[in-house]
Amino acid sequence: MARRCIGIAGVVAWLNIAAILVWQISVLIVLRDDEAQKA
Repeated sequence: MARRCIGIAGVVAWLNIAAILVWQISVLIVLRDDEAQKA
């Protein structure tokens, strides 16, 4: 039972990390597009 809880916690942690990485990449792309439009 404890092992299953640890596994779920690990999956949730990886999903959070992946979501943060995707969000940061999308923000960088938006900022880069804004700079390209200004130039």
